[in-house]
Amino acid sequence: MIEILKSGKSVGLVSDVGTPCISNPGELIVKDAIENKIDIEIIPGPSAIITSLVISGLKSTPFVFLGFFPKKKIEIENLIEKYFFIKATLIFYESPHRILETLSFLKDTFPERKGAVVKELTKIYEKVYRGTIKELYEKIEKSEIKGECPAPQNLDRNYLTV
Repeated sequence: MIEILKSGKSVGLVSDVGTPCISNPGELIVKDAIENKIDIEIIPGPSAIITSLVISGLKSTPFVFLGFFPKKKIEIENLIEKYFFIKATLIFYESPHRILETLSFLKDTFPERKGAVVKELTKIYEKVYRGTIKELYEKIEKSEIKGECPAPQNLDRNYLTV
């Protein structure tokens, strides 16, 4: 793509899973374009991060986006130590294949923290689950989750959104 851009042609970076470059490989293309002194223009579009925060009903300022929830136990422990006690809404992504495992871990650590699990934003099967982490775990355990799950969490009010 960089060679195409260097030749003077235009390229449009479009994603069907939210805003390009937010937790997806589009970020690498933008970085390469900047390093090659190629001008970039952006047209604002949908963002799962912001949309999930708004629909969660949690406090919107301040908030911190953490990307995908880590898989390794030491990385999870480091994330919790660094972020889970700040006074901000935390938002992270989780795979539908790991959401129950992540909620199980968080349920054992923060059972009464309130939050939301948001799935399939702006699509026909859009669903928002709200409650304590323990309640979210119980709801998700009985549900079939497909697609990415943005997760806002607010520690100021003891909230978690996944």
